[in-house]
Amino acid sequence: MRILQVLDSLGINYKRFDHVAVFTCEESSKIHIDSPGAHTKNLFLKTEKPPHKYFLYTLECKQHADLKNLRLRLNSDRLTFANDQELQAILGLTPGSVSPLGLINDISHQVTYLIDRQLTTYNSLLVHPNDNTATLEISWPDFEKFLSRTGHPPSQVNI
Repeated sequence: MRILQVLDSLGINYKRFDHVAVFTCEESSKIHIDSPGAHTKNLFLKTEKPPHKYFLYTLECKQHADLKNLRLRLNSDRLTFANDQELQAILGLTPGSVSPLGLINDISHQVTYLIDRQLTTYNSLLVHPNDNTATLEISWPDFEKFLSRTGHPPSQVNI
C-alpha cells in the first residue's frame, strides 16, 4: 500500500489491523480491533449544484451524519454524496475504502476536509489505509502531521 510508504517517510507511527473487507460501520463493529482509538466513518460529499464543492467529512461511527445541519454550518447549498467516478478521480479511492488518508491523492486541493470536533478529544483515530481490508490506528498529533503534509488542514465542525 503506497500510503504506508508515505506514513513511514513522514515518521508517522501507526498500528495496523488486517481484517476482511468491511464497507460500513456496522460491518466493522463485528471485527475485533483492540484499540482505544475512535472508530471513524468518512463521507465524501459535494454540493448539489455545479460548480461542485467537495468535502470529506470524518465523524465517529456511532454519530449520525446530519447533512442538513452540516450544510447550514457551511453556508452551502444542499449536500449530496459524490459518485464513484468522482471518488476515484479526486481521492483515488473506491467505495468502502473512503479515508482521510486518501487526501494525499487530492493534489489539486479540490476537497475541504471536515472533522467532527468530538474526534479531537481522542488520543488516536482508526482509519482505513485507503483499502477496506485493514484499519490503522494513528495518534491525533501524527494524524495532524499527515494532514499538514497533504495541505488539507482540518476544519472542525460541531453538529
